[in-house]
Amino acid sequence: MAVKTYSLKKDGKKMLSAHFAVSEFASTNGSKVYSDTVLIDTALITLLEKVFAHFKCSKIIISSGYRTAEHDKAVGGSGSGYHVKGQAADFCCYNKNGKQINSKKVACYLEDISCYGIGYKCGGNQYYTHADTRTAACKWWGDESKNFKSITTINGSKSFYDYLGIEKTTATDTKKTMKISTDGINLIKSFEGLSLKAYKAVSTEKYYTIGYGHYGADVKPTQTITEAEAEALLKSDITTYENAVNKALKVSVTQSQYDSMVSLCYNIGTGGFTSSDMVAYLNKGNLWKAASEFPLWRKSGGAILVGLQNRREKELRNFIVGCSFKLNSTMNVRKSASTSATILKTLAKGKSVKVTDVKVNYSPSNIDIWCKCSAGWICFKQGNTHFVD
Repeated sequence: MAVKTYSLKKDGKKMLSAHFAVSEFASTNGSKVYSDTVLIDTALITLLEKVFAHFKCSKIIISSGYRTAEHDKAVGGSGSGYHVKGQAADFCCYNKNGKQINSKKVACYLEDISCYGIGYKCGGNQYYTHADTRTAACKWWGDESKNFKSITTINGSKSFYDYLGIEKTTATDTKKTMKISTDGINLIKSFEGLSLKAYKAVSTEKYYTIGYGHYGADVKPTQTITEAEAEALLKSDITTYENAVNKALKVSVTQSQYDSMVSLCYNIGTGGFTSSDMVAYLNKGNLWKAASEFPLWRKSGGAILVGLQNRREKELRNFIVGCSFKLNSTMNVRKSASTSATILKTLAKGKSVKVTDVKVNYSPSNIDIWCKCSAGWICFKQGNTHFVD
């Protein structure tokens, strides 16, 4: 996101997009102009244009955009919220017939497109909605007609669909059904290996395994198959795990993230995956917490397996390389993935870093995750402590 600064006097008529001008976001209550300066997040304009297009609006009225601290306090704010940062808007949508669109529909759509700051019934009005560009780590979905309480606090709801009693099918589902890529299939093959004879990876397992990790009651102790049959089993099995991942996720993910999750699901089973904290974190919009779950799945039959540790590290790497995360603490950047390595520099809290590589340091009781960025290696997680959002 990028917050840009404008002058109401000089730039008021400037169009920010096809449907929104600078003046619409000015810090004014209609009779008083609090400041000539207008701060506007470009991501906010993108979000509003998505709303405009989705509902085929005839117009969207912005009742409040940027506010100075004085203005924000005058309307009951803290003086330091997202409006003050230029990252929020209160607005009303009008359909193509000029009728106001209920905040119920708007709030649900904002949820669909992963907006993490949503206020239903902004100002207590059923046609006005609040939206801001906060990150997933600061997520707030609330009902402003009920004293700004979060919907989770009110009745335990984690979705506006549940809170408002709306069927998911009434809104556009932006999450597409996905299929594993060739790279994802090869990833699974590299982990599972090929065995044309039935075997038990761990003696305590109930059933036998054959082919590319096909496991179940249908595999007999002395069974043998051809390579073509192994390919057919893999193809059939993968469909089951693709369906499980697609069904479990309520948010969109990248192809490499999807491939990693299908690989994990293939290994731990559909039940383990769908009920996992990883899925819960992802559906709440917490990408890092979801990613950090991969290394935890390193046991089979209660025993830690080095092979599983290596697999989880590769799946994690495939999942987060290319992603950016924000440091929630001031962190040392080191020459290698170790607390004893040379410190190259220090990065301040709030700094965004893009992951280029991953190293997981395992011990019997601890799992530390190190990620490489352009500056060097940073410890993202040490034991149970997370240093990024």
